[in-house]
Amino acid sequence: MILMDILRSFFFLRRIYSRPTMLRISIIYSLMLLGIFFLRLSIAATEESETTSPWIILVWLAIPIAVYVLARAITQYYIVSQALSSDSDTNNRYEIKTMIGSSAMSYELDSADHIKMLAGENRSWQMYTATFDLYQQTKYGEYLARESFYIVFEGVLTRPVPHLIFDGKRAKGRQYKKLYLQSQRMTLEGNFEKYFDVYSPEHYQIDTLSFITPDVMEALIALQDYDIELIYDRVLCAGPLLTTTEQEELQRKCLVLMQELNHNLKTYRDNRLSKQKGKTAVTPFARALLKSPRKYLPRLIVTIIWLIGSLYDYSRYPVAERLGAVFFASLFLIITAFEYFFVVQTNRRLEANFKKFYQR
Repeated sequence: MILMDILRSFFFLRRIYSRPTMLRISIIYSLMLLGIFFLRLSIAATEESETTSPWIILVWLAIPIAVYVLARAITQYYIVSQALSSDSDTNNRYEIKTMIGSSAMSYELDSADHIKMLAGENRSWQMYTATFDLYQQTKYGEYLARESFYIVFEGVLTRPVPHLIFDGKRAKGRQYKKLYLQSQRMTLEGNFEKYFDVYSPEHYQIDTLSFITPDVMEALIALQDYDIELIYDRVLCAGPLLTTTEQEELQRKCLVLMQELNHNLKTYRDNRLSKQKGKTAVTPFARALLKSPRKYLPRLIVTIIWLIGSLYDYSRYPVAERLGAVFFASLFLIITAFEYFFVVQTNRRLEANFKKFYQR
């Protein structure tokens, strides 16, 4: 246990959200062997010519780095594999439908590929491991490059609420900054900004203050190492892979947060709806935060550069290769531009519908 703690600290693996694949590890290992082979050739050439090659210095520096990266990847793979294999599978006991498919995690990483239940109680809460398989595209096809993980506590609230995200600055940094419109960020009292960036639907920030009271904020600050999301009638607390003891601590803190939220939600009502309906529902506008098109900007820029490069080198290659490069660059540009403008138009439509039917 002490050795494992030393390894976690040495390789900066205190908070693990992902695992490299064996293919990725094999690539790192092959590159390291190639560097050693090149170093031997350079040393032999130096001995014959008595002139030191400048590449030798670079290889001497690169090999220790490659050894560190390889050892870190292997250690990370081992730790994650052990953590996942030790988790108890209680999938048949707890059959609460999860909301992770609609969550910010799924928007960030695409939908979860595997969910493994860890614990739960009376259909009121559950804890599970969510695995996201991340693929990379090459001209030879896709390959599994990385697996990302979250341990998620999901609790059931007494009623639906506006979609809120508490982006923990000590969790994975501000990973939702480019995913949601910054106009939805709001400030809570005290030093709460020190721990979280808070996102709330633009016309629901006063509603948010009505049930995110100091008691709830105190419970949230106790969970400052995690990302927290309120979506429909669920509260989701997401973090890295945890030991059994850490899972129990997360469960305890999340239950306190659930209790505080449910206590405040007894009196919350969405005044944009009728008096009776507002006690048990929120408007469609409140159910999902507006997404930011900035998510697609890097891909849009890359595809534009790719298309310009394909057109610039158009005359240097055979006709088939020229047409193929321009076709695929144009196709990816059209798809990316469509995704960008689809988000923009969706946001405009939601805003227009809200102002037309609900805003007073």
